[in-house]
Amino acid sequence: MRAKLSRPQLTAVNLHLDQVAEAAIDLLIAAMEGKEPQRHAIAPPLLVARESSAA
Repeated sequence: MRAKLSRPQLTAVNLHLDQVAEAAIDLLIAAMEGKEPQRHAIAPPLLVARESSAA
């Protein structure tokens, strides 16, 4: 969000941290409950080109 709000807008990498956090929480809960953890599909990193990058 900070990269998007700066001037000029900064190019950034979207690591899909919401998906990573959800997977981490699910893994933690599974470990605490003694269950087998499930795999989570997480989108690959995505380059978000903005004004700070040369065209």
